[in-house]
Amino acid sequence: MAFGPSAARRTARDVENLGEDHLIPVMSLMCLLIPFLLVSAVFVTTVALQVTLPPQASASGGEGEAGGGVTKILMVGMSADKGFIITNDKGVLPVFPEKSGADRNWIPKVGGGFDYTVLREMLMEKVKKLPQYQNHEEVYLAIQDNIPFIEVINLMDAVRGDVNVIEVKTDEDAARYNVEKGQKAYVATLFPSVIFGGAVPR
Repeated sequence: MAFGPSAARRTARDVENLGEDHLIPVMSLMCLLIPFLLVSAVFVTTVALQVTLPPQASASGGEGEAGGGVTKILMVGMSADKGFIITNDKGVLPVFPEKSGADRNWIPKVGGGFDYTVLREMLMEKVKKLPQYQNHEEVYLAIQDNIPFIEVINLMDAVRGDVNVIEVKTDEDAARYNVEKGQKAYVATLFPSVIFGGAVPR
């Protein structure tokens, strides 16, 4: 088959534009992918909780008020085998007084996992209502070395309790929550000041 001069010129022109024609589907694909990637992107918010190490004992032989006595120490022990135990400077706080033996002191694991719901209920109902702990904010965490890190985070969330948002309107509240007037303060209902230290009671 023979081609005329116009057909030959059209064929050459098509060959020259061949590279540009191949960019069109690529650009179309990019225009479709970019919105899809933006919609499906996951944005992560990082929240940092400030924790402290246990303070050094004073020269008088203890922490707390003058006189060397240890006052209002509250500690939650976390055992990989037994679960949770709550103690203070007086000893173990029995969370289940109706039980006997060591069972009355420990919040056992349920289904192989830690029972954070019961721990939070015990801290709210049986600890926070005690006079010495109503305005208390510090809690010591005694955690065994073989506890996974995610469980440590869950324990920190449990002992802090629910977080309430309070709008600071007075100078007293601004000084109390360490924020400026007109801003919002995030206040934990249980024990917001977490301190790592101590040994798990047996």
